[in-house]
Order: sequence, then structure tokens, then C-alpha cells
Amino acid sequence: MEVAVQEDIDALVSLERRITEAVQLLADLRGENNRLHGRLKTVEEEVRLTGAERDELRALSAEMEKEN
Repeated sequence: MEVAVQEDIDALVSLERRITEAVQLLADLRGENNRLHGRLKTVEEEVRLTGAERDELRALSAEMEKEN
């Protein structure tokens, strides 16, 4: 009977270890997700600003073509 109890304890310890690892992995993934969301917002803002600069340059180019 003592062997069965020890096997149960070992199984529970193993389960606890796997749960702890899964929780850590989930926390790591959430952190990475937050970092990637921040990077995405930065890139989206860069795209928006680049588009605005492009539009401004097109308008200036059209203006210069009219003058010439």
C-alpha cells in the first residue's frame, strides 16, 4: 500500500510541475503578446505618418508641376 501512496504522490508532484510550467508559459505568452501589440501600434503609427508625408509630397509635386 505504501508503494501505491508514493506513486500517487509522485503523480501529483508531476502534475503540479506541469501545471506550474503551463502557467509560466501562459504568462510568457501574454507578455510577448503585449509586446507585439505595442510594436504593432508603433508600426501602424509609422505607416500613418508615412502616408501623410507621401500625400504632402504629392501635393507639393502637383503644385510645382502647375507652376512649370
